[in-house]
Amino acid sequence: MRTVAYISFCFNLLLFSPAHTQKEVLFRGDYLLMSPTEVSNKEYREFLEGVRNTSYYGDVLPDTLVWRRKNSYGEPYIEYYLRHPAYDNYPMVGVSYEQAVAFCEWKEDQLNKIDTSRVVIVRLPTEEEWEYAASAGGSYPIYPWEGNDMIDKKGKSRANFVQGRGDYMGLAGSSLGDNADITAPVKSYKPNKLGLYTMAGNVAEMVAEKGVAKGGSWNDRADDLKIKARQLYDKPSSEIGFRYLVEVVDEKRVIDKELKKRQLRKLFAKLGDSVRVSKTEITNKLYQQFLNEKGEEYAPNCHLWTNLFTYSNYYANNYRFFEDYPVVNVSKSDALAFCDWLETKYENFFNKKVTVRLPTKEEYVFLYQKHAPIDVNLRDNKGNYVVNFNAKGQLFDPMKRQSFNDLHDFDGYALTNPVKSFTDFNGVYGVIGNVSEIVGDENIVIGGTWLSSDRELSYDRSQIAFKEEEKSPLVGFRVVLVEYNSLMR
Repeated sequence: MRTVAYISFCFNLLLFSPAHTQKEVLFRGDYLLMSPTEVSNKEYREFLEGVRNTSYYGDVLPDTLVWRRKNSYGEPYIEYYLRHPAYDNYPMVGVSYEQAVAFCEWKEDQLNKIDTSRVVIVRLPTEEEWEYAASAGGSYPIYPWEGNDMIDKKGKSRANFVQGRGDYMGLAGSSLGDNADITAPVKSYKPNKLGLYTMAGNVAEMVAEKGVAKGGSWNDRADDLKIKARQLYDKPSSEIGFRYLVEVVDEKRVIDKELKKRQLRKLFAKLGDSVRVSKTEITNKLYQQFLNEKGEEYAPNCHLWTNLFTYSNYYANNYRFFEDYPVVNVSKSDALAFCDWLETKYENFFNKKVTVRLPTKEEYVFLYQKHAPIDVNLRDNKGNYVVNFNAKGQLFDPMKRQSFNDLHDFDGYALTNPVKSFTDFNGVYGVIGNVSEIVGDENIVIGGTWLSSDRELSYDRSQIAFKEEEKSPLVGFRVVLVEYNSLMR
């Protein structure tokens, strides 16, 4: 089951080189991954080798003279830091913002060549994404670890930073030092809960906002290592590197092509003596099976997701393959065509005369009375929400392209949810919230959505005009089946 709110730490995407053991870490949903470490010298050299014969090779060579510092003996690093194997796993420094972007573009090309089952974008993380990753999804409020101490319970330093004026390593022979006078290998310290190393210290990391770096460096004090701290830069530095982010924007998926008889056996709940209602909104899986037979004429307009929010391209390209999620972006006429198809399939499977249609407005009154939560707080006895709605009550402005994190409500879902995510009421799921549902006998939708406030979930206030050919990422449908006594001949 695909759940946007679910974070899976076992899914990894291999880097382009078979010799690599490093893998990107999944840190938000199943569409956003991040390099577990800062980009190393070895990785950057592979990039340089990959673009050696291009016209821009000279433009991406790093500035090794960043090690030439006043009152500091950095000459050996100028010659050896980038090229010598002893520094292979040290963070890359001396690069500009433009060079980091060029590396990301090259990495994107490499990843898309070896894994043709998906399309990815490789880029620098935004400041918000970086902070989300550093805090392990909000687990740590100050530093990328639990608590405020710079020393762990075993007395070891948690990061590579300046512990005092001119004190880059700590006291000789003491376990309290960070054991690094400049940078340290990219996996020198314990990672955070997401498996991300050195999100504080070692090198400050560039983010997508040009001129801003995060995390502090080997030459910074403890306060600069805080998650919310920023370091500003305008040129390459021995204190600044970067890590990259991988955004999955398209995945090639396959849904079972044919509708199975057992699917229909489980689809309906009793609504009256001869009337049944689908237990859930119609899912992408069931709708895709309809399309497999009837063609793309009735396909959802997935591009309606585009530019609604950050990462919306992933939804535009992939939402229709989220099998257990409600189908959206279809019109009333599309839904009626689906009903005709399902009616024929049911009659052929069970040799019974039936009608499959959209629920009437009157039937939704009954659904509200018998199959929807009556608690005005929309919570169960443990205090958990039982409906997918906009519990924060914030207005949603698509033009602002709000961060995906801001869209997450307290019910656990930023957008739609799998149709059986919440408790059923008398055998029926999601009568209110998740998606508004198309009504058969009037041009309206009813029930409220993932974007509705609690007040907008009521029977009266959830009714919204909806034209027959209109489509929306807020609107789906369920169906009613009327069974007759006569058998098919």
